[in-house]
Amino acid sequence: LYWALGNALIKMNAGRTAFTVVRAFPVDITDLLVGPNNNLLIYLGDDDEYWFMDTSEAFTETDVADSNIGVLWDSKAWQLKTDGSWAYSATPAVASPTWTAQTGITDIPDQIERLEVGRDGDGNPVIYASSNTWLKVFDFTNDVWINTEVKLYGNQHHGKGFVYWNNAHYLSYGLGVKQYTVGQTGTLSNVGLNRDGGIPAEYNGIISRMSNGGDHLFTLVDASLASSNSQSGIYAFNGRSWKCWWADPNNSNVLDFDGSSGLITVTDDAAIQNIFDGGGTIECWVNPDSDGEGDEGVIVDKSKWSFYLANEDTGKVKVALYCSFDGATNGTWITTSTEVDINTWTHIIVTYNSSATANDAIIYINGTVVAQTESATPAGTRETDVGSGLTIGNYSTDAFTFDGTIDEMRLYTRILGQSEVTSNYLKGRGGNPQPLSKTSLVGWWKMDEGTGATAGDSSGNDNDGTVTTANWAAGEDVYYMPLPAAYGNIENDTNRSFLTTGYFETSWLHGGFREDTKAFIRVDATLGHAFDSAVYYECHYQILGDTTWTDAGDLKGSATDRTATLFIPADSSSNNPVSTMIRFKFVGITDDTDDTPVLLNYQVRAIMYPTRKTVIYTQVRCANEITTKSKGRIDKGKYTLIKNALDNARTATWPVTITDIDDTTRYVKFLPLPKGTPRYVLVKDEKGRIQERLYNVIMQGVQLS
Repeated sequence: LYWALGNALIKMNAGRTAFTVVRAFPVDITDLLVGPNNNLLIYLGDDDEYWFMDTSEAFTETDVADSNIGVLWDSKAWQLKTDGSWAYSATPAVASPTWTAQTGITDIPDQIERLEVGRDGDGNPVIYASSNTWLKVFDFTNDVWINTEVKLYGNQHHGKGFVYWNNAHYLSYGLGVKQYTVGQTGTLSNVGLNRDGGIPAEYNGIISRMSNGGDHLFTLVDASLASSNSQSGIYAFNGRSWKCWWADPNNSNVLDFDGSSGLITVTDDAAIQNIFDGGGTIECWVNPDSDGEGDEGVIVDKSKWSFYLANEDTGKVKVALYCSFDGATNGTWITTSTEVDINTWTHIIVTYNSSATANDAIIYINGTVVAQTESATPAGTRETDVGSGLTIGNYSTDAFTFDGTIDEMRLYTRILGQSEVTSNYLKGRGGNPQPLSKTSLVGWWKMDEGTGATAGDSSGNDNDGTVTTANWAAGEDVYYMPLPAAYGNIENDTNRSFLTTGYFETSWLHGGFREDTKAFIRVDATLGHAFDSAVYYECHYQILGDTTWTDAGDLKGSATDRTATLFIPADSSSNNPVSTMIRFKFVGITDDTDDTPVLLNYQVRAIMYPTRKTVIYTQVRCANEITTKSKGRIDKGKYTLIKNALDNARTATWPVTITDIDDTTRYVKFLPLPKGTPRYVLVKDEKGRIQERLYNVIMQGVQLS
């Protein structure tokens, strides 16, 4: 199994126990493709020549650039450039391959996300291109790309996932998935994980890839857009319902520091003394709430060196390493930009060799080297930390407390390379992750105890830490994708896994609908778990001007049906919602020791009694520089304004305001004219000059809601 992470090609070993960086390339990898001769083609975008790798992992660079994304079809490799250029090669895995150009994509080349092989209406394999807007198909007979019936909303996160599965095509838009079945008349339907045309970025997650998994369709949800506690995961669709197949669990226990007091103390030992002599490494996971006490929340400290957070700005903090020297100045290295998000788990590594003052610290954030600034250049020789205890989460004086949670703290007396950094990051912090190599691992505090005053050392050196004031906390062991940040504060307590005060409130919704009469209001909720009577949501509504909430009932279901529905009468009795404005509140309820309710999506609809619609047929006389009784001569500019207003109204997709002959205002929608009826008739004078245009207009009266 090979995949790309930035510019690195990575593989999993045969035992599925470790990751290895096979090779790093000069720029990010844009696509991986198994070619006609079982070679791996490695596309590097428009700026660099693509490479290929044979089965012995020997690499060759070609002399062909401009390979952005590709697909294998008819024993040929195909490539699409970012400018829409399109070509194929039957022998792409040679140093100087020949590519044959075909007609490319010219209208939306910068929106193309994926190339996949699907089926046409006759069941023949063809190539599709998914984009932010159109789903396109390549017509091999006429050498041209054409649009299918499928059009998305143009959001930058649409079209990233596309796959042919179970005799249908599936296309992602945000967190939504559309099913497209080709035929004489194509069918298009939504099949789940959707909300109003795709959940936008601020709803914490998008589908970034889809895969044919045989009896399941798999979607990879990327939650890196989240600013809070969303988790990436894989969600599987069996043709009827969705379930969470896997999620980034983050399920280890952690230590929580409150930003005012608390620390872990480790008695000094030869194993952890002067770890930067000749090169050393600090590795950990942090989830900060701020930059800590005194704007310098300590992650780990040993008197003569300190690793800490600082300079909080717009929801991010910087990472810094301080090292004490006996000369005029000490050494300090700090990330140039604010690299660590508040309220987000982040993997941090710093490597440093204190043997020479010219050496700089190297800081990795989530597996990637980030720019750092040497704010103070060291002079002299590093001062020894022998005799000083190690503290986690604070200085030994309890003066600069970390604010947030810390997990998987490791110390090495060697410098970790990029492959180890990447591997350790990819393994995450949940489920007892093991470092790629334990060579020179001198301290490893997993923070897994969950209770008591001891944080055990798993390095083999038995340098256990003593916990003072800091609190044990459970890591997130629930798979969920929250709605916006207004989602309530769900916390652990001793009786239930989560408090029932966790809730989500909608914004105010318009419920008046002018004079139309509502039959009832329907509330649909999509929940992301196999729920039962102990795990569900209460639904409440509030009418504008009322300070109380009315209980509408419970949203429950079964393990096979994860959509729950409520029907609310819309009459004037029992405080039912007939007000102009109404909002809803979904309250999470659980009596289970392991599960918490998950609200993926909600929809509120007012079901109307049918009303009669007014249809207006009229002719509008648009005069060109003629005299009227009351207004005098109409100049040409006014004629142009009237003409343009009618033309715009005819093509408008929204209600248009008109004034009727009785001076009442109406909202109308312009309807198509019957076949054979002209849009306008010209009235000319004896010299052939246009005097009037008689516009034929049919309008339907509409009511705004």
